[in-house]
Amino acid sequence: MISEEVEEVWQEIKTNITKTAEEILGRTMKGCRSKDWFDQECEEARMQKNLARVEWINTRQQPKRKEYEIKQNIVNIIYV
Repeated sequence: MISEEVEEVWQEIKTNITKTAEEILGRTMKGCRSKDWFDQECEEARMQKNLARVEWINTRQQPKRKEYEIKQNIVNIIYV
């Protein structure tokens, strides 16, 4: 059937893309990050974010939530 042919072609394309990506980029394990880039600035930002989160959870006040979101954004910017 046509759908089987399409599936075969798709699998071949997918395999070729995956192999090429592995050859060029290498392979990494999911969830395993190199800690070389994680410095004191990252640690401080993460701790500040976590403290803001705990404070927001304990009070459930909107300003505390905004503060947490801002610190979360800072962490995301630093990590990228």
